[in-house]
Amino acid sequence: MIKKLFLIAVVALMTTPLFAQQDTIIPFISADKLPDLIKCLPAPPAFDSPEFSYDVIRYQWGKTQRLNPERAAIARRDAVWSYEALLAEFNVPFGLNMSPTETPEIWKLLTTSMYTTDPMRVAPKAFYHRLRPFEMYEEHLLSPETEAELSGEGSYPSGHTLRSWLAALILAEINPARADTLFARGWMYSESRVIEGAHWQSDVDASRVAASIGYAALQTSEAFRAQMAKAQKEFNTLTHKTMKKTLIVYFSATGTTKAAAQKLAQEFDADLYEITPEQAYTAADLDWRDKTSRSTIEMKDKTSRPAIKGRCANIADYDVVWIGFPIWWYTAPTIVNTFIEDHDLSGKVLNVFATSGGSGVEGSYNDLKKAYPQYTWGKCRLMN
Repeated sequence: MIKKLFLIAVVALMTTPLFAQQDTIIPFISADKLPDLIKCLPAPPAFDSPEFSYDVIRYQWGKTQRLNPERAAIARRDAVWSYEALLAEFNVPFGLNMSPTETPEIWKLLTTSMYTTDPMRVAPKAFYHRLRPFEMYEEHLLSPETEAELSGEGSYPSGHTLRSWLAALILAEINPARADTLFARGWMYSESRVIEGAHWQSDVDASRVAASIGYAALQTSEAFRAQMAKAQKEFNTLTHKTMKKTLIVYFSATGTTKAAAQKLAQEFDADLYEITPEQAYTAADLDWRDKTSRSTIEMKDKTSRPAIKGRCANIADYDVVWIGFPIWWYTAPTIVNTFIEDHDLSGKVLNVFATSGGSGVEGSYNDLKKAYPQYTWGKCRLMN
């Protein structure tokens, strides 16, 4: 009988006006295939428990946060129950404006995922029917216009938190480089529910776990994984359009600088170009203790310009160029000068990276800036 009542509650909720905007969404998983949060999560704290004492402390903390106009304004925005309002809060931490027209695949992934997991909260809300903080204390919400809608609904778990933490999990999978800011905003969003007075702290704590359970369930859906792939492709396409194209140029005599260049290319999602000497350097050529070795002779002669194989034909395509080398005699090998003088690097930002057994990179960087003042020089990095 209880199961039947829960199913009726699910149907009733899914047909309310709150969901009118999502009438055409097809869920990734049917509601009856989702994990049962009554079985997954503990019951909310009893009113005479130490855990509930903490809930009360946090409710009082939330009321103090309302005195901060900026934080109160954020909590009011977070109280709006719509996909559009929620995702607008993640635009900045995600690094991209999301909308049905600008990012249709990302939008479809997020809204369908939230629509799929929304029903998970219905059964525990009906089962526990926990009194909300503002109801217990007979006080007003920070956003009093929502009181009639929330009164009597039950506070455990928090639907807002379930949605926001799920969104953070999904967006972090699409853009892992922004995971820290995404989860920070998701955490703030859930705290807004305590500040609002709509939820106890234990409600939102359990709801973050509930969102993780829903996220795990979504991974079992082939439709979800296919849509995730489309969303990731869309994100990569859009961000590559706005990102400055970067080229990693490097000279490596022993392979050490090559390994550093590969790491840098991965960090900046950049292309690689190797400065290849027309005559390869042998171990004897690189013996800095031998005053007659090739490298010693080249570095003593400031006009030396060792020949290189070919040129970087598409150098004009790049906005940022990193130039890397092993430090020889406290500066860049003269073959680096050959590359610079063989290419037009105007209009680009030139950064320098180097590997060294003991020298810093600043001297080499300043030598290049002094030799080629016509170019724009950015930063330097030692990569030992």
